[in-house]
Amino acid sequence: MAGAQVLIAALKKGLGDGVRVQPVPCVGRCQHAPVAVVGQNPIDHAVTATVLAAVQAGAIEAPVTDYIPLAKYQSERRLSALSGLRFRQALR
Repeated sequence: MAGAQVLIAALKKGLGDGVRVQPVPCVGRCQHAPVAVVGQNPIDHAVTATVLAAVQAGAIEAPVTDYIPLAKYQSERRLSALSGLRFRQALR
């Protein structure tokens, strides 16, 4: 999909025998195709250079995006609508 076959061929050639290149049908990121996964790290809009750089850097874990911890989210009353009686009744 979206250039994956060209990328697969280039990676097999560029990475050599020490790294396994395994074509898979889906990693659930079609909107970012082609995607390569290095360990558990998805490389969106992958090109040979970005995948090779990730492999060489040992970047095998997915980056954690910024988030607001639940306690802070609750303290800022962002969940106030969720704590209302009508919401709890709707869940029953």
